[in-house]
Amino acid sequence: GNDSSRCGVCMLTVLCVCTGDKYDQDRVYALKRMVNKNLSGILAFRCLTEKTIHGVQCVKPDVLYRSWWDKISLFKYAHGENIYFDLDTVITGNIDYLKEYTKYDLAAPANWGQSGHGGIQSSVMCWNGHRKPYELFNDSVMNRLHGHQCFLTEIYGDNYARIPKIYSYK
Repeated sequence: GNDSSRCGVCMLTVLCVCTGDKYDQDRVYALKRMVNKNLSGILAFRCLTEKTIHGVQCVKPDVLYRSWWDKISLFKYAHGENIYFDLDTVITGNIDYLKEYTKYDLAAPANWGQSGHGGIQSSVMCWNGHRKPYELFNDSVMNRLHGHQCFLTEIYGDNYARIPKIYSYK
């Protein structure tokens, strides 16, 4: 992986996804406010979306796959240090500790879901510019697997860093 200590002016990028009609731009603005309040350092805030969200740098997915598969396009834009949050994330305090996890190819919480699908919980992810999920993704992956968490688990297995202090209120 990338060694961020070699980077003269590394940029920490915070990403979210707002595709389709499940969430509106108000959720993007709320997440951006929480991040600005609770994460220090040089920040770029980007939203992967087909929409225009004023005051937010928007990047378009290659193809609007379907629901959760859009997240795989995040890895196309992976340069430097990245932290991703789902739009239903609530940040309740300082999250500077997450910056330590941007040195890994992938860091995420272990899956807390009861569905039995996927060992990696993708609601919060950190990575170092690693693009492997984007490079390996194709239509057959969508047809073969239940979702992107299964795909990430297939790629990384147990070889990802576990992020602590991330909880689900579901």
